[in-house]
Amino acid sequence: MKIGTLNIDWFKKSKSIQRVIIAELNKQDFDFLIITESILSLKFNDNHFPYHTTPIPTDRKFQGLNYGEYIIGEIPVRTSI
Repeated sequence: MKIGTLNIDWFKKSKSIQRVIIAELNKQDFDFLIITESILSLKFNDNHFPYHTTPIPTDRKFQGLNYGEYIIGEIPVRTSI
């Protein structure tokens, strides 16, 4: 069984970096991949069955940060499996 973990820091980087990271992760063929500081729109391929924690509020300050201002246009989730 192959298990991977990754903290992607909300994928706040450019879209091209996102594509490179996702392509590299797909090559690893993990049985389970646990990603922290994820976004709900994160997609790998059709072979994956994602589970996401409850989205973090974006309409107010939450745990000292306004995620709506920090992650513009995305829905943040603490962990994705």
